[in-house]
Amino acid sequence: AIETKPLQAVGVTQPGTMAFAVGKMGMPSQHTSVYSNLRIPFRTELRITLQLAAGVQARKRHEVFFSIRGAEGLRVQMAEVQLPETAKLRLHHFWAKDIRPLQYKELVHVHGQGLLFLTMVNMHSGNDFFLEGCMRARVDGTQTLLSSGTEDYFLRSFYFDTVPLASDASGVLQWKKTATKRVLTAYRFHDTELITFNSSFTLVWRNGEVNNTQGLKCVDGEEGQGHII
Repeated sequence: AIETKPLQAVGVTQPGTMAFAVGKMGMPSQHTSVYSNLRIPFRTELRITLQLAAGVQARKRHEVFFSIRGAEGLRVQMAEVQLPETAKLRLHHFWAKDIRPLQYKELVHVHGQGLLFLTMVNMHSGNDFFLEGCMRARVDGTQTLLSSGTEDYFLRSFYFDTVPLASDASGVLQWKKTATKRVLTAYRFHDTELITFNSSFTLVWRNGEVNNTQGLKCVDGEEGQGHII
């Protein structure tokens, strides 16, 4: 089962996120309407349930307009790869507080066969240092580097030097800077850059990085005499 809130399903976690509309999902109106064109594979039955959030007054009138469309008997395709009939869409999420500087954090860890489809984040920090953190993936036990920093994992650069922007490949829906706080809301699709695995998959992010003695970053195990960047 997949359980999520409508806004979170399209990567929106708090007020201030810009309205956006791309092919796979969007929030065209500010926090009042969302759509998702993500395909959910199923074999014989699909059940969708709407439920009021905890604390919402049940006796008060609530109006919800929605439409659900799909097709039966078709196989879901990811890029040029046709998924098997037994394929399932799984959602992995967690909330973490007080991630220490230079701490590695597992964003997801799964066993079995599958592929990575979509990553969404909402990050809060007191400075820009966290953006130096590289995204790493361990695929079937072998580690590979997905980015040289947080912003370029989301296909941006130089600490998000452009305004928030959404596309079919990735999006930065919110990038706020104050004297004491940074807020980042972003997503990245992997349907055209497939990351497949046969036995296990782990996605790891680090809160900042350290250069090694040769000035290289994201080189695990070779940073003892380096300097923080």
